Amino acid sequence: MTRIHELTEMDRLKGELEALRESAEKHKLLIETTDTGYVILDEAGRVLDANPVYVKMTGHERLAQIVGRSVAEWTAPGDRARNVTEVKKCLGTGAVRNLEIDYMGPDGRITPVEINATARRAAAGMTIFTVCRDITGRRRAEEALRDSEQRYRSTIDSMGEAIHVVDSDLRIELLNSTGERWFREIGIAGEIVGRRIFEVFPFLPDDVRDEYRRVFAGEGPLITEETNAVGGRELATETRKIPIVEGGRVARIVTVIRDVTDTVRAQERLRQTEKMEALGRLAGGIAHDFNNQLAAIMGYAELLERGVEDPALREHARIIAHVSQRSADLTRQLLAFARKGRVRSVPIDVHALLAEVAAMLGRMIDPGIEIRCRLEAADAEIIGDPAILQNAFLNLALNARDAMPGGGVLRFDTDLVARDGEAEGGLPSDPSGGGSLRIRVSDAGVGMSEEVRRHIFEPFFTTKGSGAGTGIGLAAVYGAVTGHHGTIRVDSEPGKGTTFTVLLPLEKGKRAHVAAAADDAPITGRGSVLVADDDPAVLRVITDALSGFGYRVTACADGVDAVSRYREAWREIDLVLLDVMMPTLDGLGALAEMRRINPAVRAILSSAEPSGEDGRNAGDEAGVPFLQKPFTLAEMARLVASAVGSGVR
Repeated sequence: MTRIHELTEMDRLKGELEALRESAEKHKLLIETTDTGYVILDEAGRVLDANPVYVKMTGHERLAQIVGRSVAEWTAPGDRARNVTEVKKCLGTGAVRNLEIDYMGPDGRITPVEINATARRAAAGMTIFTVCRDITGRRRAEEALRDSEQRYRSTIDSMGEAIHVVDSDLRIELLNSTGERWFREIGIAGEIVGRRIFEVFPFLPDDVRDEYRRVFAGEGPLITEETNAVGGRELATETRKIPIVEGGRVARIVTVIRDVTDTVRAQERLRQTEKMEALGRLAGGIAHDFNNQLAAIMGYAELLERGVEDPALREHARIIAHVSQRSADLTRQLLAFARKGRVRSVPIDVHALLAEVAAMLGRMIDPGIEIRCRLEAADAEIIGDPAILQNAFLNLALNARDAMPGGGVLRFDTDLVARDGEAEGGLPSDPSGGGSLRIRVSDAGVGMSEEVRRHIFEPFFTTKGSGAGTGIGLAAVYGAVTGHHGTIRVDSEPGKGTTFTVLLPLEKGKRAHVAAAADDAPITGRGSVLVADDDPAVLRVITDALSGFGYRVTACADGVDAVSRYREAWREIDLVLLDVMMPTLDGLGALAEMRRINPAVRAILSSAEPSGEDGRNAGDEAGVPFLQKPFTLAEMARLVASAVGSGVR
């Protein structure tokens, strides 16, 4: 029985041994056919066994080439010390996980591997069972991803717009270099990435939060424009919010912010220019006929004042002439406001003009307002129209008065500057190329907001109550200054007063062909004058006035008649006075024909039409004196006497 039992036990053990051998063969086959490297190390880090995949990872062909050798031998020099350390760590802790090192084969080829190892105690000592995976493909993918991210980053950093990415909590995950620089410039301090957007930009309105909500809800990209006060200045931006969809939902939003402040200002200047041009066309359209009518009314009022003896009637005539002159001044102001009018060119002492304005203000403003003048410019003489400039400075002063209802100080200051930056309207500050006279009109009043400041020179814009302002005053100032080739800028803050800075070019020696009457007394004369005007009332008042002043007058209703009469009697005619705007043949055409008859013809051109865009009139073009309608009889008489000169027959 014992023998039978022993044979049975041996058969059982043989069966178990065979099963164990088969299992070992299966595991060995599995290890040798997988693409993962397996290696068994002793406690010194020497190879006891390995599969073919691991052998290949080391850069060798056969297991015999690496058995008994330390793994440090095929570890890249930069990782060798770390690998030795990790072997000791595995023996001490029992495991190493996700260790990445580089192997280097005999030919110098690098193979990056990821190692996971477990240490076990055996009869012969500690043994390390290691699984190695070739991660060359992953490394390449990671490098490609890094390169892609770098290209992406370089791309967004090279863009001129500020770009940031926010997550669903509105926390900023990414910000390009333009955004970093831009936000620092407008005074946003501290780290930006990682903070919520409304923490970084507390000035953003609640509408922006709703816009982000809508984009996260899938309503698509949004494009908006905002204007905010940031860092003490007004900033206009165009913002695009673009969704990033991941897994079928909006996970992030790319926000692209473009600074459009300069564009908005340029558009505002363009709108301002268009408004001025529209008003100029309107003013120019009515100016010709209106000025002709005023010329006749003013002329006959002056003739009546001279011709009647009844004091009451003379006073009535004087009032008619005065009211007509005020109407003429109103037309000139309207044209100056629209930069269409004729600006006279006479020498002006701006210091004397400002002194006159200050004296006028002393009679017009509340005693609680103190007027101070600090006129320090060494040279205050410019060329221009004193009436228009006086009215402009008076308007600025009255605007300052209205800004100080409780009283305060109104200042006039002058000095000289070589040049200045861009002024309101984008015009060069020193168009003459020489120096400029700078005039500052300052008050200590209520000041104005940036929004008001941007519109302050627009036609019909006013912050005053109904009936208290027309919106014409400062617009007229703008037109008057630019009509003198100058610039104007306004600086103001709420509660800190306002300063208007005017720059006017110094143009010494310039003179124009204009009448400069020292007083209102008519000048009598003698000689023969041919007058041509298509307006019967104007023609008659000129004829009557010149006849009364002692001249022989030939009256013509148009240019053709004037040329015909001049051809017949040019030797007896001392002067021709021609209206520029006449049908069939205008004044310039008639003068050209007369010069063919007599190159030395003496002439004066007159017109009710405002001057051209460049400020020149027909007299400038023809090289003769010019008489702008409406005019006083004294102005006409003095200019006629000067033009006739010593050529009287």
